Amino acid sequence: MPLKYKIRPEIKQETIRNHPALRTKQGGLVLLDNALIDLWRISDKKRLEEIIRDYQSTKISPFETRAALACLAEAGLLLREPGLGNNQIQTLPSDVLVSAIIVGFNSRAWLEKCIPGLLSQTPQNIEMILVDNASSDGTVPWMKETYPEIKVLQLEKPESLAQALNLGAAEANGEYFLIMNPDVVLEPAAVATMLSTAHDRPDCAAVAAKLKLSSNPAFLNGIGNYVGPASWGTDYGLGQLDLGQFDRIKEVPSACFAATLIPSKAYKDIGPFDPGFPLYYEDSEWCYRARLYGYKIFAAPFAIGYHAFSDEVINIQNSGMNPTKLQQVTYGRLRFITKLLNPFYLMYFLVLYFLEDSCRLLASILQRRWHNFTAIILAWFKFFKSLREILNLREEIQSRRKISDRDFFLVHRDIPMPLMKSGTPILTWDIIQYIYLPFMLNRQTKPLPEFKSVGFDRIDDYHPANLSKFLNRVSNLMELEGFSGLIDRIFRSIQLHFNRM
Repeated sequence: MPLKYKIRPEIKQETIRNHPALRTKQGGLVLLDNALIDLWRISDKKRLEEIIRDYQSTKISPFETRAALACLAEAGLLLREPGLGNNQIQTLPSDVLVSAIIVGFNSRAWLEKCIPGLLSQTPQNIEMILVDNASSDGTVPWMKETYPEIKVLQLEKPESLAQALNLGAAEANGEYFLIMNPDVVLEPAAVATMLSTAHDRPDCAAVAAKLKLSSNPAFLNGIGNYVGPASWGTDYGLGQLDLGQFDRIKEVPSACFAATLIPSKAYKDIGPFDPGFPLYYEDSEWCYRARLYGYKIFAAPFAIGYHAFSDEVINIQNSGMNPTKLQQVTYGRLRFITKLLNPFYLMYFLVLYFLEDSCRLLASILQRRWHNFTAIILAWFKFFKSLREILNLREEIQSRRKISDRDFFLVHRDIPMPLMKSGTPILTWDIIQYIYLPFMLNRQTKPLPEFKSVGFDRIDDYHPANLSKFLNRVSNLMELEGFSGLIDRIFRSIQLHFNRM
């Protein structure tokens, strides 16, 4: 049957700062460029062959048109007729006891969705532990009334996330710890899939689930995370359209504690999470530390969860990091590298972080963002103040090191570039042409009907890069993502180059 497209009636077009955007039925936004929004409009009630024929008079290749239509359909913005079946991999349930440890702070609204997701898991042998981090929204009395069987550890004063998780782990009886955020909802087979991944692997320190954006479930929050010499630590695949391009991944640099399975034996051997991180980088530090000790962090691409990324706050008008988070991440990455890296790599990272933060200080002065200026200064002051404590921890960690820094970063090869702007996924013709289409042409995605009958014997004839297209690409990036977005792409490219060294 010929492939035909239809605009989903629930999709609404909006304009955000003069840029076209589409709002999904879940309430999330997807930023597009003018070329892609035009294709979205003209595809309504048309067959694939008709659309390709209409675009033959342009400089756009049939490969690019097919890829763009596939991305619009996979993003849920176009409806394919006929539809596609679900090829979800199923796993067998397990009777192993799993301790789900959730740290919440004024999280009652999230827990109302999170807990039913845990109760629906195929392995029913799950004990739940909620560490309430001094909430004031009535979470504890609601939990005791609604779920009296769930263990609640009520803290009198807020602790760091790492310390709260350690307190929860001390109360856990499971063979595995399921570390979760309260704003994550797991699919029913997620825990069983993570258990299958960890099973019979004594070198497993953690298993990372595949997290999708709950407001844009076709796009990834990530599958694990990583830290590099440029920009901030970030999620692996953040903002990428999930085309199955990461489903063959076996290992990741680090697991995101929004949804991670950890064998209790590994936790005891590697040691507790570092309470010295106020927030952010505590998951990466523990996982990287585990890898220094000879463990591995495995990926479970078919263990699916939906995460309310950045509390579902989408603010295109006022993009940027708030001062509190800026201070925490600036300090966090300095603590991270000082504890883990050998002298050569430590100095390399430290110099780049210093130069990057110096640029941010200058930008803060020029933009008169004094709160950001203060946040960065306070972070470095805190780093120097706690340096002796960090060096003591470093000495203990380095005494157990089993791999070199070069081997340490080999897992970073081919790290995908984040495709987000202010918490919102970006889908443009440039991204399709340079990021998604190569995956499709090299058959690294799941089967896509747009390419079902296409012969791939002339792939070498497709050359997207030349000077005019490069300049046009820079112009398009500046228009949609702004100068800061272009700079971020450059920093990420530097980081990608470092990963491949």
